[in-house]
Amino acid sequence: MSAPGSESHDEQTDYDARFAEIVAQLSGTVDPDALAEQAAPKPEPEPPTPPALPVQWRVPDSGSASDILEDDGTYEPPPPAPLPRDDVQFWAIWATLVGGPLWLIYLFAFQRDCQPIWWVLACLVCILGVVLLVLRQPNSRDEQDPFDDGARL
Repeated sequence: MSAPGSESHDEQTDYDARFAEIVAQLSGTVDPDALAEQAAPKPEPEPPTPPALPVQWRVPDSGSASDILEDDGTYEPPPPAPLPRDDVQFWAIWATLVGGPLWLIYLFAFQRDCQPIWWVLACLVCILGVVLLVLRQPNSRDEQDPFDDGARL
């Protein structure tokens, strides 16, 4: 069932014609030829063809999708790389993005009446984590690499 006001113009015209027919029958001025003409079945209009989809830069073409699929049609991603042990910035990002919010939760739950400097420091640690994460972005990107969408952690 369609929502009110969503009828097409042809449906509205059909309703108007049927209403005019009912009014004519009630007033006694019915033309049998006009009724037979209205009762004739109308040909069904052809459904509209769907519009063509625009070309998008992230949608793979038919050749690249077949490159990643194996013979049986399934894709198994490679195992993830291990976490870097010597990357200080990586571990600083983790410490600040996890430790800052946990510190704020601790202050909110157990130390509400502490010095305001502790609240400011906890917020600064959260902000430092976001800044370090932004600094992790590469300076330049390979425009031809379709899988380079962001920071490499």
